[in-house]
Amino acid sequence: MAYNLGAVPKDVVTAKKVILSVDFDPSDAAGTVEKADQAKKQIGAAANLIAFVKSTDQINVLETKRTLYFGLIKKGWTADEISAFIGGSLRTLMTAVNPPAR
Repeated sequence: MAYNLGAVPKDVVTAKKVILSVDFDPSDAAGTVEKADQAKKQIGAAANLIAFVKSTDQINVLETKRTLYFGLIKKGWTADEISAFIGGSLRTLMTAVNPPAR
């Protein structure tokens, strides 16, 4: 999916704290790299992105993780940006799978 926010300035997106999700299909980690980088360029910050995990089938496969991580590094992302993009998403996913005890 291509993201197009039209003529909305990046500073408005940041000021409004817009969060944009990027579909993460572990069977197409390279495609996720391209979509995430395109979205980051459009909104101006990786901090406003989260990965939406479409499937957990291959999420723990080492090659999937390497493709995603090193693909984003090659695009100029920092380790902190990658951690926020993927890590924030996984916290959401883990809460859904393992709800906090009451």
